[in-house]
Amino acid sequence: MEKFLIEIKNGGDRASCLRSIQSFLSTRSHFVTSVEWGCIEGEHKAWLIIKTGNRDDALRIIPSAYRQNAKITRLHKFTGKEIDETMLEHPALVSTKDGLQHHFKGFNSTTLQ
Repeated sequence: MEKFLIEIKNGGDRASCLRSIQSFLSTRSHFVTSVEWGCIEGEHKAWLIIKTGNRDDALRIIPSAYRQNAKITRLHKFTGKEIDETMLEHPALVSTKDGLQHHFKGFNSTTLQ
């Protein structure tokens, strides 16, 4: 399973927001009823984080009328090992003043000391 952040634009006014919310809730999908809305703050978007098999599955969760306005981003948590491996592949990032080493100082990593 992969984790995705879904962002959906829903129009720029109160009526559009209310129609969007109603449309999402009427699907009765446990995914879609977990949507968070920014409309009260004037951010006319909805957000949802889900775990599913792939990007296409994530898109199918969204009501069809809103799919074209959706942005789907696969999320990933990096481990210390992954960061170490990346630094080994790109030593210039560690060895320069402007590299990433200052961001990872004290991080659980022997290669970034």
